[in-house]
Amino acid sequence: MQKIIDITKLSKSYDDKEVVLKDISLSVKKKENILIMGRSGAGKTTLFKVIGCLEKPSKGKVKVLGKDVTKLTMDEMSQLRLTEIGFIFQDFNLLPHLTAYENMELVMNLAGKNETNNRIMKLLKDMGIQKKKNSLPSEMSGGEVRRLTIARALANNPKVVLADEPTSNLDEKNSKNIMKLLLSLNKKYNTSIITISHDPLVKKYFRKKYELRDGKLKKVR
Repeated sequence: MQKIIDITKLSKSYDDKEVVLKDISLSVKKKENILIMGRSGAGKTTLFKVIGCLEKPSKGKVKVLGKDVTKLTMDEMSQLRLTEIGFIFQDFNLLPHLTAYENMELVMNLAGKNETNNRIMKLLKDMGIQKKKNSLPSEMSGGEVRRLTIARALANNPKVVLADEPTSNLDEKNSKNIMKLLLSLNKKYNTSIITISHDPLVKKYFRKKYELRDGKLKKVR
């Protein structure tokens, strides 16, 4: 089966002193769901950035959809992020002055897509928030905003979605609903999902799990 993400002996350090990630290898296949767990400061955010083509590794090789990220220009990395990777950020990263519809439309326009209405409305409906299309993020509940970030992540039909702490700041009921929704995406939208979380509730939803500790990644049951 096709490998969407293929990481070999990845290390990441800053200022040649702080080693955040050490000798990590990981592969993610098409339509696969995986969880990466770890405490705060374990390096989850750094790994998120490298997989998401936001940063390059210091050592090793990172391939996204067969493309070696270490050999891409910054513009090529930006294009790959826009067209092939969907992001669900912990802090939402929505523009507060834009409506739900406009936040999604902006992402699609940046990727050069003009016929956006049908795609946006379908995703909003699938997330159960079509009635909120003209609402600002501040006018939506926490669960609704999280659903909007999932819809936005899917806007450009990405091959992989990266979810950073998707249950953050949600109560247990909303957390369970978000996890069920996330795990339905790979079949419905033909995408791989990589979830990064330290929430114990999330663990039970995944068969394939990894733990990041002291910069090293290992598979766990």
